[in-house]
Order: sequence, then structure tokens, then C-alpha cells
Amino acid sequence: MERSLVRTGDADLAAIYDEVRAYPNVAALGDRSTRDEDVTILVPLRIEHSGHELSLFTTLTTFGTPRDITLDEVAIELFFPADDATDRLLRSA
Repeated sequence: MERSLVRTGDADLAAIYDEVRAYPNVAALGDRSTRDEDVTILVPLRIEHSGHELSLFTTLTTFGTPRDITLDEVAIELFFPADDATDRLLRSA
């Protein structure tokens, strides 16, 4: 979100960013901004659901220079199972 805010300067995004940063659990994390060279293509995510740990990774695709105004700032985020146990659990749902 921070990177998108820097790139776009969007006032609505800035308001959401400020609101999220003010949440107690987010503020407790401190400033963990990353440099571009620290960013990897896969972002791991582990969540607990109904007593099971799900291990996922996410990819985010953005359209940086759209030829159509309707694609401006569109982002597509997809989640994939990162291990066999998560894959089986999700497929059984």
C-alpha cells in the first residue's frame, strides 16, 4: 500500500493508509517498510482457520502503463497453496 501511495499520491489511498497505520496491532509492528531490492515475487501468508494452519503465497499483478484508463491502478491478487496439506484442505472445502 505504501508503494502504491508513493507512486500515485492518491488522497483517498492516503486516508486509508493513515487509518490502517493507526490500528493498534499495526502500530505495534513499527516501521517495517522495505526497500525495492528486499521485495520478492512471492509473499508468504500463514493463517489459522478452524484449528488448521493454512500456508499460502500470494502474487500481485499491476498494470503500470495502461493504454486504457479503465485499467489504471488495477491490481490482481491471487493466493495459492504453499504446501500439500493446505492444497488438500482447500480442495476438500
